[in-house]
Amino acid sequence: MLADALDALVDVLVAADRAAEPETLELAGRALSLRRAAGGEPALLASSLARVGEALTAAGDLEAAVVALTEAEALVNGVAGAENVYGLVLNRLAAARQAEKNRPEAARLYAAALAALESAADPVDAERDTALLGLGNSSYALRDLATAGRCYQQLLDQRVASRGAEDPTVADVLHRLAMVELGSGNLEAAEDLCRRSIEIRERVFGPDDFRTGTVVNNLARVVRRQGAYLEALRLTERALAIFELTWGPDHPYVGGTLNNLADIRMDLGDLAAARQAHERALAIREKSLGPKSAEVAQSLSNLGAIAVYEKNPGQAVPLLERALAIREATLGPEAREVGLTVLNLGWALDESHDLARAQPVLERAVAILEKDPNSGSELADALNNLALVLLQTGRAEEAAAALARAREIFEETRGHSNPKTASVIVNQAKAAAIRGELDLAFGLALESARLGGEHLQLTAAGMSQREALEYAEKQAETLDLVLSLAVEPQLDDPTLVGAAWDALVRARGIVLDEMAGRRLIATGDPAVAPLAATLRKAASHLSGHLVGGRGSASDEEIREARLELERAEQAIGEANPSLARSRARAGLGLDEVVSSLPAGSALVGYARFNRRFTQDPARRLSPPEPWYLAFVRTPSGAITVLPLAAASIVDPLVLEWRSAAGRPAGGEAIARRAGEDLRSVIWDPISGLLAEAERVVLVPDGELGLLNFAALPTGASTFLVEDGPLLVMVGQERDLIPDPWEAESGPCLLAFGDPDFNAAPDVSAAGSPRSSDQNARSVPAARGGFVGVRFDPLPGTAAETAAVIALWTGADRRVEAVRLTGREASEEAFKTLAPDFRILHLATHGFFLGADTRPPAASGRGVGALVAADPAATESPPGDPLQLSGLALAGANRRDASTGEDGILSAEEIAALDLSGVEWAVLSACDSGVGEVSVREGVFGLRRAFRIAGAETVIMSLWPVDDEAAREWMTALYRAHLVDGLATAEAVRQASLQVLAARRSRGAGVHPASWAPFVASGDGR
Repeated sequence: MLADALDALVDVLVAADRAAEPETLELAGRALSLRRAAGGEPALLASSLARVGEALTAAGDLEAAVVALTEAEALVNGVAGAENVYGLVLNRLAAARQAEKNRPEAARLYAAALAALESAADPVDAERDTALLGLGNSSYALRDLATAGRCYQQLLDQRVASRGAEDPTVADVLHRLAMVELGSGNLEAAEDLCRRSIEIRERVFGPDDFRTGTVVNNLARVVRRQGAYLEALRLTERALAIFELTWGPDHPYVGGTLNNLADIRMDLGDLAAARQAHERALAIREKSLGPKSAEVAQSLSNLGAIAVYEKNPGQAVPLLERALAIREATLGPEAREVGLTVLNLGWALDESHDLARAQPVLERAVAILEKDPNSGSELADALNNLALVLLQTGRAEEAAAALARAREIFEETRGHSNPKTASVIVNQAKAAAIRGELDLAFGLALESARLGGEHLQLTAAGMSQREALEYAEKQAETLDLVLSLAVEPQLDDPTLVGAAWDALVRARGIVLDEMAGRRLIATGDPAVAPLAATLRKAASHLSGHLVGGRGSASDEEIREARLELERAEQAIGEANPSLARSRARAGLGLDEVVSSLPAGSALVGYARFNRRFTQDPARRLSPPEPWYLAFVRTPSGAITVLPLAAASIVDPLVLEWRSAAGRPAGGEAIARRAGEDLRSVIWDPISGLLAEAERVVLVPDGELGLLNFAALPTGASTFLVEDGPLLVMVGQERDLIPDPWEAESGPCLLAFGDPDFNAAPDVSAAGSPRSSDQNARSVPAARGGFVGVRFDPLPGTAAETAAVIALWTGADRRVEAVRLTGREASEEAFKTLAPDFRILHLATHGFFLGADTRPPAASGRGVGALVAADPAATESPPGDPLQLSGLALAGANRRDASTGEDGILSAEEIAALDLSGVEWAVLSACDSGVGEVSVREGVFGLRRAFRIAGAETVIMSLWPVDDEAAREWMTALYRAHLVDGLATAEAVRQASLQVLAARRSRGAGVHPASWAPFVASGDGR
């Protein structure tokens, strides 16, 4: 019959995805007309009507589609033997209702279709699959995850049985089932299903197909919920690249993926990158979907959240109110998405200190999200934020109840070790502290700190240094609370004080250890050696841009070079996610440190932290205040913690003393007064506990890392180096523990001095160098670069290195000591030779590009802290502090003509080397120990670079160094170490004492600038 042939042709066109074409509707209509004219059977007529309805639905004429399909339904409803046709008709009618966004009716119709098909004597598999898929999709949209899961599982079983486990349609159902498990909080099941789906799609469609990218994107959502932020970031970046390749940069899918990427960046504490991604997503969505779309509202809500994170609630509130208006208008006042925006708005109002508005807003968020049985962690977030408002309004009991409920939800949906759980636990600690339950508060805070530290350790393994530091900063609040509780007078249990110190020990230097561990594994593993080479090349590339004499590198080129370096860092981290050394050190705490202390030693651990006054009714609800404390362990084993003073007192005292101590022109009296003021705050409170100590190991923090404690004045005219115990400075307590991965030290000394800064570069280039005194200390361009800086000769360093070599050979060393001067004292020579030597001595200009604009001394060894040409410019130079400090070597004044090594040995280039055999790195240069201070991570700059590279101890200067004074002190240092056989700390003290005695004997002044610029930090054994 012609009607049968026409129906068959329509089926072919529909299968070819041509249902919406006019030809399809015309053919379906002709078949229907023929059947009507022939008075055909109801089942055949209903089939033709179903085809017409399907074509009308595809063409967008939903009203006509529903009329045709409703007529078809009436023809076969209840007709025996017509169950398959009835099911087919209901499937098509459900699709029309779905297109009308009438999801409840669509779900009812799909369920009826499934029941009809399953009651048929010989069900049509394709239609049963359609019913199962349609009912699953409709139920999922309605948040009926139980029904959706049953449908998808049944469909999966049928497709595996009929098509095999590797069929692409199986991958589709695996993906859908994974989203149900994700919504239900079954994260491990969701992850397994996603990975199975990806494996099939990669095999069938390829790794860069958009169908693969869709599952990759959702796998990222799953692992993010599990707390695997770094893997989530990499997966989302992969999905974004696939979608941009497939649909272009302005497609809505790209906007949605950028939204996900920004959320992960927020998890990791990288707010700048998160804002950039959210702003791009918003622009794409406004352009492609309209300014009042639900997707635009999502972007506005997330940008509002970022503004809150950035402590800018005034910007956040208008964004969130705009997002809320859109969502309420498009989704209704009780929609889950409305609840999420209300949650962010309440948070913003809390940060604005508008608690009267914040509380009812957050209560509304809780009420909305409670109605969604699958809200899970979002409800927990709302309860957590509400609890924080309740705490601030004095309702601690209610807050504790809300937090207990939030923690229960997080532990059920994400697990105990998830960062979200840890964030609630620390808030429980705050509530307990405010209620006066200090022991409970302390235990909760310690548990949160343990969870946060473990997660930081694992997450940092694949990050760049910048990313890891930002994430570490996000974790800092918990340890701050631990330390705040430790100094409460009511918490005088030494066991608890020791537990607080142990938490601090484990938290210090996590990122430093990770970076050092990468260097170790990269240089020891042949498989990773190419990655290490790439890291060194990227470091040199960035260094060249930052210090290039021509100033031709644009900001964009610098940003790209920095990204190149970060990618190299990440690659090494990802190649060794379970780095043995880092994991081993992460497991070391106070007990292991104490067991490594030499007999008769005391240990002092300073900490800069944000103090909460939980037991002071007048201040318990105030923002935390930056403070300093000191943990002390006496030689007898007693442990004490002492709150010292607010950072607003300590930090200016440090700055005042450093300024006075480093400038002899200011006079000894001024330097002594400044030192006495500082000593009274940071040393005198603990000195009584150190009376029996022969040796004191100091672990500074914050601005104290820029001090030479031995130069603090005592009595009328003496210094701590003369009257006090032997002082040993280490970067972190764990430096006292022997490192089982230490490389064997080489036997040689390598000395660099009197470099020829005007030496021609290795690669010939046109142009002649400027004379060394032309623009010798001229300032760079306004963006803080290196343009115009020229280095004066340092002939005195030739005599210094000669003296060092003479002491080495005079000590009957049986191996060669290498001394390089002039053009031989080059950057390339250092990179090639330094890894094979035990002692490195560099007598040259040092620099740190920072906010300190102090000019160098006329006879000094540095260009000081370089300053912008524009006096009004206040911004620091862009980039990692490692990249903004370094040493000048041969050819440094010809870097504008260089296409290879530029004569500037940057800290980042040093950090990329393997110096694990180096016992001493002696930096006889100006400002070689200064840099940007990071709480619990030390001082960034040359000292950190040498420590990352593996050097055990760095001997460095804290202010500009006079040429003659440096030579005198260094000669005394090497004599004490090489001739007298003293260890590092004893040799440093002996050098200072000898110079002091010599100056007094000849009637010279003993201003600290003349004898105390150098300190040693590192291996404290």
